[in-house]
Amino acid sequence: MNRVLVVGGCLALLSAFAAADPQGPPSSSASSGTPSSGTLETITVTGSYIRRTNTESPSPVTTIDADQIAKSGLSSIADVIRTVAADNSGTLSQAFSGAMAGGADGVSLRGLSVDATLVLVDGHRMANYPLTDDGQRPFVDIDALPMAIVDRVEVLKDGASATYGSDAIAGVVNIIMKKEFVGFDGSVTGGSTDRGDGLEQRFAATWGTGSLDADGHNFYVSVEGRHQQAISQEARGSYIAASDLTPWGGPNLYGGVVNGSLPNPNTTYSVPGQVIPYKVNGVVNSTGALSDVPFNLPGCSAENLALAAIGGNGPGGCAWDTNAYKQIQPRTSGLDVSTRWTQRLAGGWSNSLAASYYLSQSEQYRQPNLYDVPTNLVPFAWAGAAGVNQNQFDPNGSPVLLPSTSLDNPFNPASPYFAAARNFYNGLGAGYNFASYIGSPAIFYGALTSLPMQHTLYGTDVYRVVDDLTNSIGGWDLSASIGYVRDVTRITYQGFLYTPALYAAFANGYRVGQNSYLNSAALNNSLVPETHDTATSDIAFIEANATRKIFPLPGGEAALAIGAESRMIHENNPGEPNALQGEILMDGSFYAKGEQTVSAAFLELSAPVLDSLEIDAAGRVDRYNTDAGSAFTPKVGFKWTPIPQVALRGTFAKGFRAPGIAESGNAGSASSVAPAPVDPVRCQVTGTVQDCGLAGSSVAVLTAANPALKPETSRSYTFGTVIEPFRHNALTVDYFYIRRNGEIASAPYSVENAIRTPVPPGSTLPGTIIEYVTPYVNASYSITAGIDAGWRTLFDFGEFGQLTTILDATHLIQQQQTFGDVTYHYVGTVGPTALSGSTGTPANRGTLTIDWTRGPLSIGTVLNYRSAMQGIDPSNDTPGSPPTCLQLSATNPHCYVAGFGYANVYAQYHIDAHMQVMVNVTNVTNRLPPLDNVTYGGQNYDASYDQAGAIGRFMEATFRYRF
Repeated sequence: MNRVLVVGGCLALLSAFAAADPQGPPSSSASSGTPSSGTLETITVTGSYIRRTNTESPSPVTTIDADQIAKSGLSSIADVIRTVAADNSGTLSQAFSGAMAGGADGVSLRGLSVDATLVLVDGHRMANYPLTDDGQRPFVDIDALPMAIVDRVEVLKDGASATYGSDAIAGVVNIIMKKEFVGFDGSVTGGSTDRGDGLEQRFAATWGTGSLDADGHNFYVSVEGRHQQAISQEARGSYIAASDLTPWGGPNLYGGVVNGSLPNPNTTYSVPGQVIPYKVNGVVNSTGALSDVPFNLPGCSAENLALAAIGGNGPGGCAWDTNAYKQIQPRTSGLDVSTRWTQRLAGGWSNSLAASYYLSQSEQYRQPNLYDVPTNLVPFAWAGAAGVNQNQFDPNGSPVLLPSTSLDNPFNPASPYFAAARNFYNGLGAGYNFASYIGSPAIFYGALTSLPMQHTLYGTDVYRVVDDLTNSIGGWDLSASIGYVRDVTRITYQGFLYTPALYAAFANGYRVGQNSYLNSAALNNSLVPETHDTATSDIAFIEANATRKIFPLPGGEAALAIGAESRMIHENNPGEPNALQGEILMDGSFYAKGEQTVSAAFLELSAPVLDSLEIDAAGRVDRYNTDAGSAFTPKVGFKWTPIPQVALRGTFAKGFRAPGIAESGNAGSASSVAPAPVDPVRCQVTGTVQDCGLAGSSVAVLTAANPALKPETSRSYTFGTVIEPFRHNALTVDYFYIRRNGEIASAPYSVENAIRTPVPPGSTLPGTIIEYVTPYVNASYSITAGIDAGWRTLFDFGEFGQLTTILDATHLIQQQQTFGDVTYHYVGTVGPTALSGSTGTPANRGTLTIDWTRGPLSIGTVLNYRSAMQGIDPSNDTPGSPPTCLQLSATNPHCYVAGFGYANVYAQYHIDAHMQVMVNVTNVTNRLPPLDNVTYGGQNYDASYDQAGAIGRFMEATFRYRF
């Protein structure tokens, strides 16, 4: 009913204004879009519906124009936005191959995660990516958006719920496309690293006809494509490709090492494997299996035995290289087709219809598990998102068993390993009676490297149709829009092990270890059947707004904007087949299904009360059809210009974010967190990797949706100055503060919601924690504060050309989160590690662009920097205890991840009025990224901030032709 009223209100608003002046305004240069002589052109800045002549509004906005994008040499809008200094902790990259929302990129302004940043295209909402970040947070995939027709990107670094509604707590990214194009613009680009890998090809072609001023219409179509080859982890040197970090003071990351990371600290996932007796004297070894010493199946080379022992690891390991299964850069491709038809109509009306299709394809080769590899490991503990717990470590559950008749079972007298196993156990002394094991099935521990790797393919189709109708009638500027956007993500799962088939295969003589080659390819493939699912996300909206000058003030005309909006959101992610039921090894998947409808009305007022003082105010009411209910969000701002060269500005805003469908609908998720939270009961006694949450540890997490969730709310402030001592040279400095209340998070990990293994025999300690069961709750609040700085200069040296500089920098003062009476401070640390790809929270980020242009030639450099981070995560530590170092080792005296800076250079030359050549070199000095073994977004480096370092020097050339 509310939606019907709002839609009717939108239409009534337009018809009422149309009736006020049925003939429309007289023909004038202003209505044609070309300002008359002496008239200042007005524009709309993101965050406001009111047109202005000054781009510096009370709210801080960073603008990246098409020329900057072209000179950057970056291959996607996602890469462009990621250079914005305000993008911080929680940012999501396609290079994070363990992402639950695989194949997508998301922006996280202020480090408040991807769901606190609203992404718009031409001021309109996009459909969310069908897969949520960490199975919870909705976001827009910015990688799927085109580049060729982008006019500019505006990043509003201020709360904007009073203008746009939900999700704009941290800010807004508005990608603004060209409104008109005439002629042809085509380009081809090719590039690779200086090692010859990571090949990239791009093309773009845009053609348009018709002048709005001369012909009353314009039509253009744009097609662009891109393809990027993968780069394997082993293709890089130093610690990037190292599985053994002991030369740098870190752990041995080879698979198959005994480091206490499993519930039985004597075991490991080795190749060819280990076994423990399932029965002792015919009785299930129900607790001893969690402490017994395993027997190593033969077949491990002397070299791999030695590698497993590096770093003081326990005996019994057999190393294998986990990096052989990893990628620095995934293979990606995309195709974007965009059209736009704009037509001047009778009575001063103008209609613009935009239709687009975006295709994005990507892949990932691992899931976030104990070793961060795509190899199937047994036994394992995980949860299916439907609430099914699987614990293969528990002999009373579903252990992975070699039957008593298996020739690979050393407790089978017919096994060729029988004598070696007898000698091994009899040599262990008291407590190990090999005779009591004879005829027992064997619990198998191992990495099933003979099976295909876990490989996930993502293909996303985005369909977007938006129609905008505008006019100026009776002093009112009118705008109405209707649109529909649909995201369809098709996912193919390869190499994921179907456990019922595994158990059946083992029961029927499946061979392991050095005899695994005896299994047929057909049998192996039957264990990992290829499966598919399709996830969808839709948004349909209708909105209308009207603005006009309402009365004169000493500083100019006061302006008013009013409007209404209605939208419907629908999401359906069924989850990976069989995974919800816990039948896919190590992967519990996630699912979400539901819809939301929202109706809203808003008002904005801009009042130049003095020549030097502007005061703005806005308010918006949103109503949801869910328990989120209604929300009113106000905002006020001011800009005071005491002298022409100096302006002071500030804002106060309230904001909100309604619970997403994955948080409050028919939804659930299963994941893992690494490193594991510290077990306060066991850690002080055992000191093991798993119990103390050290590098290499992980636990499963099962999270359920909660329909009773309330919206997150926020209060934010900004205060700053704009200093322009002379024309084309401006410095901006803005302080920001955001407090977000009622944050939606999974309930805190605690011993009360932990699932443990059975208690080992004779132990006074509870079993090892292998899983936490946590619903979503409004559990916390966070505070983020800092300073943004921007500096743009242009120096004209006449015949010697022009020198331009652009600085964008952010310094974080506070980034803290409070649960109950415990507050965690994250600025300058690698925390929070449980968020997205564990990107960390650097205190300082910035870019500096220096460009010199003389005639047809432009050359320049872009300098990128992020500061160092302590190698600790306060949220992983027990309150009141000293912080635990996660970087390299717990005793690391230099517990930090170093800062990182790198330089890009470019050159452009216009051969003539039509042809242009461009050369870009990213990371020109080939700087290696700092060693970071805490993040799981990348192996030994931070893939979100430092990806350019891992890729290395990358060179590309572009040829462009225009007429």
